[in-house]
Amino acid sequence: MRKIISSIFAFSLFVLPMFVLGQSQATTGTIQGIVSDPNGAVVGGASIVVRNTETGFERTVTSNSGGFFTAPLLPLGKYRVTTNASGFAPYVLENVDVTVGQTLALNIAVKVGSATETVDVSADAEAVDTARTELSTQINERSVENLPINRRDFSRFALLTPGVSIVQGPDGDEITINGQKGIQNNVSIDGADANNPFFGEQRGGQRPAFTISLESVKEFQVVPVGASAEFGRSSGGFINAVTKSGTNSFSGAAFLFFRNQTLSGQNPDAVAAGLPTEDFTNYQFGGNVGGPIKKDRAFFFVAYERNDGKSSKPNFIDPRLVTIFATRFNSPNEQTVIQRTNDADVLLGKVDIQLNKDNLLTLRHNYSRAEQVNGTFDVPTWGSSANGRETDKSNSFIGQLVTNFSATLLNEFRFQWAKEQRPRFYDGPDLP
Repeated sequence: MRKIISSIFAFSLFVLPMFVLGQSQATTGTIQGIVSDPNGAVVGGASIVVRNTETGFERTVTSNSGGFFTAPLLPLGKYRVTTNASGFAPYVLENVDVTVGQTLALNIAVKVGSATETVDVSADAEAVDTARTELSTQINERSVENLPINRRDFSRFALLTPGVSIVQGPDGDEITINGQKGIQNNVSIDGADANNPFFGEQRGGQRPAFTISLESVKEFQVVPVGASAEFGRSSGGFINAVTKSGTNSFSGAAFLFFRNQTLSGQNPDAVAAGLPTEDFTNYQFGGNVGGPIKKDRAFFFVAYERNDGKSSKPNFIDPRLVTIFATRFNSPNEQTVIQRTNDADVLLGKVDIQLNKDNLLTLRHNYSRAEQVNGTFDVPTWGSSANGRETDKSNSFIGQLVTNFSATLLNEFRFQWAKEQRPRFYDGPDLP
């Protein structure tokens, strides 16, 4: 029995890293390319050092006999690529931007010279993915910070992708990709599953204002069709978000947003029906802070966001049903103005530690809590007895370790512990 258990354990150690590696590009990027001399001949044995200029993270690879090199599993950010080859001057390429799920293809042309001479090139290399065939939409950090987005819900960035729309689902607004139901989508945050299979939607549901702070999202990716097997479990699309990390510089931000009915137009159906004017108030506030714990070694990032929302929403139930409810069920107030709330809190904490030159450890926890009084009132033609109070509390803890065994052998281990509680309480009138 002991021998059998040992064999199973050894097999799991072998299989598990391969399984996790399947979604490696969900949080990282790759730099690859070919080193050549001034005559166009390939240069083998060149040393290529890629260094993240924001955190000091560094990896060294070597070009093969064909001049080709690749540096996979790189944390997102700006890099400096330095190439050294015998008989040639060092070649330095600045401002190489590594983005989620993409491969940067570089052509490095070294020049004859001594080690004391340096060829320094400052250029923004374009992401050219030579290995993938699927279509995808990338939303970089600058766009995440500056594009207007409804409710500050990161998943709404998916609407920037052709074929993506929002429809009325069983639990509120639902993202549909190329006509597929929301349950067919696969949502990932930091390379880990963020779905709720029971409800057929993302963890936290569709009714809360948000389940992760937009302040914590670094980049966003949508693969609407033809996703490779590594993304799996979806016949719809793949929605992927990567959270921010701290750097060698302290930084932070705070915000406050306010909206009410005077800043928005009225529902024309309510006006035509002579129903009271819809009114609402919504406050969103929060912020983030990040920086070094120890320069070039350990970093932290924290983000918090809160939503306080109150609204009144008239319903348009069929008058014949109003009569039936009043006479048969003693519920005469089925057609009325529904008072709703939408309150939410989210808190994210993240730590990145360069344990040594070959091991990078990331730990991240996200907590979200939401409550909607009369939150189940999703369809305007429902009566007041369809109301209910919905609450949601979820926790997600992710650990990731990237190990560089050699210039040609890397491993990524990732695990997640997640728990979600979503009780629903009926708040409507008592019916016989």
